[in-house]
Amino acid sequence: MSARWLPERVLVYRHPVDMRKQIDGLSELVAAELDQDPSDRTAYVFVSRCSRRVKVLIWHLNGYWLLYKRVENQRTGPIGLVKTRPSSWIRSSWTTCLMATI
Repeated sequence: MSARWLPERVLVYRHPVDMRKQIDGLSELVAAELDQDPSDRTAYVFVSRCSRRVKVLIWHLNGYWLLYKRVENQRTGPIGLVKTRPSSWIRSSWTTCLMATI
């Protein structure tokens, strides 16, 4: 994977997110919760209430990428990773986040 596609850090939002939110809504959530610029080199991971849908918001070169994955035929979703920490955002490795959704 190219170095410019690797985020400096990965933050997973602990609470379920309405998957109807798009780039603007998710970037506002990042700005409100973290008080940071969402266009940094961080990958922000959001999980749906049913734990079967995941969105990743990341800034690349001159715009946002919004990645979306719907997990089929799987009872345990990536939310299991997220429920273990008390804060709203947790750090995770990029590989762990990607492998949890496969």
